[in-house]
Amino acid sequence: MNAMRRAAYLSCLVLLAGCGGGGGGGSSSVAPVIPAPSPTPVVPTASLQLNLPTTYCITASVGEMPNATNLAALQAAHLSCVRLSIGDNAQQYAYFEQEAAAWYAAGATTIIAITYDGTPPPAVFQAPGVKWVELGNELDVSAPNSTATMTPAQAVSYSQAMAAEVRAANPAVKITSGGTSGYNTAWLAATIPPLIASGSIDAVGVHPYGVSPSNFGNDARAVYETYNLPVAYTEFGDTPGNPLSPTDIVTADDQSYGVADISGYYDLDSIENNVAYETALATQP
Repeated sequence: MNAMRRAAYLSCLVLLAGCGGGGGGGSSSVAPVIPAPSPTPVVPTASLQLNLPTTYCITASVGEMPNATNLAALQAAHLSCVRLSIGDNAQQYAYFEQEAAAWYAAGATTIIAITYDGTPPPAVFQAPGVKWVELGNELDVSAPNSTATMTPAQAVSYSQAMAAEVRAANPAVKITSGGTSGYNTAWLAATIPPLIASGSIDAVGVHPYGVSPSNFGNDARAVYETYNLPVAYTEFGDTPGNPLSPTDIVTADDQSYGVADISGYYDLDSIENNVAYETALATQP
């Protein structure tokens, strides 16, 4: 998610329910949807099979509650994981709790919660379905809720403090570092070792924009061999002006299967408005 999209994303959240999904319309009565890290990456071993139970996910628009249209899209795409923003103030935290509860009740058994500025109350991380927390979004290109940039040291400090809050509120939740903008190996080398040393993360967040879908598996193995942690591809595919094709989505999911903890396409609006995407996502392993 680039800086412009982030700004629109967070300003939209202030409007809460007034900002819905692109093709979803208003909410209605709906049926449920049935660590010794190296400083630099190493050459991956193609035979390395992690056998992870990969979770396939989708990012919902800010303020998007489940409704007949988006639930039908999720069902068609065989998805049961939704990635949502927590926001950065008391009003937004309360709305996130409502959103998480609504998606969970509608069949999204896994919620990924993205942190921004501020310190959410424990109830946020205890919301129904929250099984993953992502520590910020593309901190290598933008600070939380800001167009300013962060240094690696600042990102580590932010991530460690937020992870401590998450661990205290809900020890069962798994934590991934904030997904990088592209496979940013230099940023990972500067930030992941201290996060591992402090016990802050369970996975390494990457948004593999610009990566060939055929390389998703090799890059996931490289992350594991480098950091002894699995990769979490929490966002990929919706590059402005150059989104992945349905065929590429199939390839990305096939490559991620068993070697990535999360394979998360961006975003729900895309699959609502394109049956070909729903069909492609439905072929996930």
